[in-house]
Amino acid sequence: MSRDVKCRAGCQETETAAHVIQNCHRTHGGRVLRHNAVCHVLAAGLRRAGWSVEEPVIPTREGNRKPDMVCYKEDTATVIDTQIVSADSSLNDSHQRKRNYYAKNPDEPPKLVEKLGIDLKNLTFTSCTVSWRGVWATKLQEDLLRMGLTKNLLSSITTRVLQGSHTNWSRFNRMTNMKHRSPTREGIG
Repeated sequence: MSRDVKCRAGCQETETAAHVIQNCHRTHGGRVLRHNAVCHVLAAGLRRAGWSVEEPVIPTREGNRKPDMVCYKEDTATVIDTQIVSADSSLNDSHQRKRNYYAKNPDEPPKLVEKLGIDLKNLTFTSCTVSWRGVWATKLQEDLLRMGLTKNLLSSITTRVLQGSHTNWSRFNRMTNMKHRSPTREGIG
């Protein structure tokens, strides 16, 4: 008979590789570093392919949108947002949700079109969706290859994701900090 083992960091979650690498408070900083490293590799590859790359803040009625990058070349622009996800749902579904987060906002496309001076029909939205185990959303690879990225670059992004996941696992096992919880109080005072 097996029993759930709660996270050693005090999260009250079952301690699994997915929890440790993707959700635990002990590895939050590592997740940010991994995400930023993937963005850096992706942006460098896009620049080599002739794209200009910016990290804009786009004010909308729903608040500021901050995609990881807007890439533009000639009369074309693509919004890309990076995410390293657990395999809780389909990678293609995760890719589509991230894409729609920007594409379906009524304010964002018109503001980008105006800023970049392009036609709306030349503005596309995509993501860089990779699982923490290095698996890509299949639809996404086609988008990125069409933009001039190489399979070798996509492979290096996979390697960077796996290195970051391994670093998170190793860091978790070297740390001793716990999530502190205040005792629950009942009544007044």
